[in-house]
Amino acid sequence: MKLRKSLVVFTLLLTLSVLSSISAFAATSYVYNGDISSGWWSSGVMNSTSSCGYDGKSYWYYGSSSPTSTGEWAKALNGRTEYAVYIPSCNSTGSVKYHVWYEDGQRVDLNVNQLNYSNEWIILGTYYGDSYSSIGMSNNLASSSSKVVWDEVRFKN
Repeated sequence: MKLRKSLVVFTLLLTLSVLSSISAFAATSYVYNGDISSGWWSSGVMNSTSSCGYDGKSYWYYGSSSPTSTGEWAKALNGRTEYAVYIPSCNSTGSVKYHVWYEDGQRVDLNVNQLNYSNEWIILGTYYGDSYSSIGMSNNLASSSSKVVWDEVRFKN
């Protein structure tokens, strides 16, 4: 009888662990650049590359205040969410300012020198996401001799 009870408890704990892992995985959302249906849009001039980026492609342009190129990734969220951006190894040599919008239209601005990163996720922070949460970025902070890149973002809660 003790063995049967232990087996039931073990099975229950194992099931809960698996379900917890599945739910954690399901709570991660990616917004792919170039895919309007996933929540991405852009304006201004951008070059694209099909040989570098999280999914094998990314967009880039030279740093400058003119023309200004912008990109935004948006996702309807609910609750505490980790906001992250992917910086690929190519076309990322400038400093940018990411704008993070979260709960009730609040915004935080974060300066990131993309040159310091290569093929990695950069966590911009954890915020309370709501029906309109997003990350935006433009090229207007970077020097004209540098390049900035727009790639995927990740929302994880």
